[in-house]
Amino acid sequence: MRVDLAERIRTRREDLGMSQEDLAVSAGMSRTSVSNIECGNLPQVKTLLRIERALGLEPGELLRDTRLRASEEMSRALDIPE
Repeated sequence: MRVDLAERIRTRREDLGMSQEDLAVSAGMSRTSVSNIECGNLPQVKTLLRIERALGLEPGELLRDTRLRASEEMSRALDIPE
């Protein structure tokens, strides 16, 4: 989930033509913090909400697909052939 969340943040930021510094300023954090999150460090919930707002996303949107994919992967992993 860490890598997936990091990739989603980076992809959205790049799609919007934002640099890490742009996102940092918009989200009220340091560029180093953005870099750390994009490298897989999990942000606090309030930080994630600020990032989503800065990226023009609804609260929880970055996690929605992540949780769905994790659930699907878990289902596949538990599906043991007879």
